Amino acid sequence: MPNYDYRCKKCGQTWELQLPLAERLTPTKVRCDCGGKVEQYLPSSPGFGYDMVNFRHKVPDSFKDVLRNIKHKHRGSNIDV
Repeated sequence: MPNYDYRCKKCGQTWELQLPLAERLTPTKVRCDCGGKVEQYLPSSPGFGYDMVNFRHKVPDSFKDVLRNIKHKHRGSNIDV
């Protein structure tokens, strides 16, 4: 079973829970001692580049340069850089 990371929105305390894959999107029954809401989040790690608050992937500038080169070579491409 995979591990999932949870964090309290009020105090920032984190937990790691092992859940079956089928239950990964089910709201957790874990409650924080401070009374804050607990939600699943994606932890940040070097090179991983996730914004833990908004769950948006941050694309490195070097990758954007590669996409610009592809778009330039393929006129009419709808790649959004």
